Amino acid sequence: MRWVATATKTPDDATITPAANDQQAGDPHPASQEQEEVLDAKGLGKIMHLHPVTVRLKAAAGVIPGRQIGNRWRFSRTRINEWLKAA
Repeated sequence: MRWVATATKTPDDATITPAANDQQAGDPHPASQEQEEVLDAKGLGKIMHLHPVTVRLKAAAGVIPGRQIGNRWRFSRTRINEWLKAA
């Protein structure tokens, strides 16, 4: 959601309101919905009792579901739980 500052006479009278063209119902802002937990290779390794390098290698091979962002791997806890249940 974008916010627009509207000043009347002085900066002290400024108010902040949602922009007119923003829709609050479909707002993807993290504060308006529960955020999903995202793990890095070290965090997932602690949970799965694997070395972080092993986690990264298995993710690169497509064995563990994850996403590489730049040179770092990120893992959705929800997707990991689904993957473990399916195994």
